[in-house]
Amino acid sequence: MGDLTAQVERFYKSFEAGDFDVTPEIFAQDVTALVPGAGLMKGIDALNAYNKVFKSAFPDARMEIAYITESGDTVIAEGFFTGTHTAPLASPKGEVPPTGKSLKVAFSDFFTFKNGKVADHRTYFDQMELLGQLGLLPQE
Repeated sequence: MGDLTAQVERFYKSFEAGDFDVTPEIFAQDVTALVPGAGLMKGIDALNAYNKVFKSAFPDARMEIAYITESGDTVIAEGFFTGTHTAPLASPKGEVPPTGKSLKVAFSDFFTFKNGKVADHRTYFDQMELLGQLGLLPQE
């Protein structure tokens, strides 16, 4: 395992623990992050705010890593976001009340490092799968 991979794994563990004070040790202050539903975020405060919204709505959230690899200045991870929706989830269309449902949504993360910190972070997951598992899609 390389040093950059260790930083990504540390980020996942800190997210699971709800320890957002660690983020500046891993991410550059001017990090750019792209996440479905949120679009392009700029800066560590925006990234932390987004992550806090998900951790608040899914207090037992975990990042189950199925695959992680490091090449040059890039780390790529694939896995599953799991958790139980027990608190309101803020969304661009308003607050989603807790459903009590459990999630297991596949994701892919791309981290690009510069000067030892994440300068660019891109996350990809299926928003329809997330909504479906929460029971928020219209039934036919």
